[in-house]
Amino acid sequence: MNQHQTLRHHLALAQVEGIGGTLHRLLVHHFKEPALVWKAKPHQWRQIYGIGDTISLQLKREAFWLEQADRILDAADKQQVQIASYQCVSYPNRLGQIPDAPAIIYWKGDLHGTASKTIAVVGTRKSTEYGKRWVQSWMPSLAAHHPVVISGLALGIDTLAHQSALKHHLPTLAVMANGLDMVYPAHNKKLAQQIIEQGGGLVSENPLGMKPMASLFIARNRIIAGLSDVCVLVESAIRGGGMVTADFAFQYDRAVMAVPGSLWSPQSEGPHALIKQQKAQILTDLEDIWTEVAWPKEVVQGHLFQPTALSTKNEFRMDLLTAIEKNIVQVLKEKGEVQIDQLAFDTQLSLNQLASTLLQLEFQGILTIKPGKKVRLTLS
Repeated sequence: MNQHQTLRHHLALAQVEGIGGTLHRLLVHHFKEPALVWKAKPHQWRQIYGIGDTISLQLKREAFWLEQADRILDAADKQQVQIASYQCVSYPNRLGQIPDAPAIIYWKGDLHGTASKTIAVVGTRKSTEYGKRWVQSWMPSLAAHHPVVISGLALGIDTLAHQSALKHHLPTLAVMANGLDMVYPAHNKKLAQQIIEQGGGLVSENPLGMKPMASLFIARNRIIAGLSDVCVLVESAIRGGGMVTADFAFQYDRAVMAVPGSLWSPQSEGPHALIKQQKAQILTDLEDIWTEVAWPKEVVQGHLFQPTALSTKNEFRMDLLTAIEKNIVQVLKEKGEVQIDQLAFDTQLSLNQLASTLLQLEFQGILTIKPGKKVRLTLS
């Protein structure tokens, strides 16, 4: 049987309600090839754990399900969507390693299935200014190592990850919880097109026409984790979707990294919880990734945040700081070393806002937070 017919039978099997990726693979393994699954008798199907009368009745409808497969193939061809079963050479190597890998995957653009380095960057839809600046500051250093950046196209951290990757000429994959004939959220339709145009891809396990549902987002998160060597959680509430992705990555024995943030920020509760539970390593420097992932070192490594216009050898430009940052720096210039509580009073900032901004300035190398909650400038 040729490859097209084999894929056609895989697609038909994947459309049967109740047959997920695991059961799909069990059936094909038992009967040797997908076409032979349809030729079996009900008593033979029921020998497979998970197959009962309901699924057996559906498997009797071979002609119907093959017709559904043909419709999917025709629609995919018209919309330039590519399809692979887990047995195809184009199926991503990493994804095939996870126990609940999808039997079928759809993509537009370049799937980068054999990329040497992949990294998932995920987080909350309600990202803070700190999370936004963290992603934007981090990507230039990461770009020197040429990984594929993977995320979920959601608003917030996901969008920032894709945008920053494109800005620094990195391929990026957007894993979606719906069919590839639509973009969700609609706000990111232009971004999705840019991802394809700049050498990345859109990926889904769902056939064309499938609309996003809550359960599909959870399933989507496992694919993000499965495609990645390392999963970075930037910001997330305790019960956020980013936490689900990180948990999948942990279960799949992928490296999990978490970005530390303010103790007063709800968006940093998730990363802090993962670190506390020893499910994630703290991420402050690119070296942290190399301690977890055996990536080839093609270039000289440096600090996670490269020096920018904000932080050169011994000085920084006030005109490039935000109003809040300028306020903090001005107080420190006038008073020298200041305790955080006093700094909050002097700047009239909440502890939450102050802590987040201080951490960002410390990453930039502009100030130092010392024991005893004391802060001082490191640059003039």
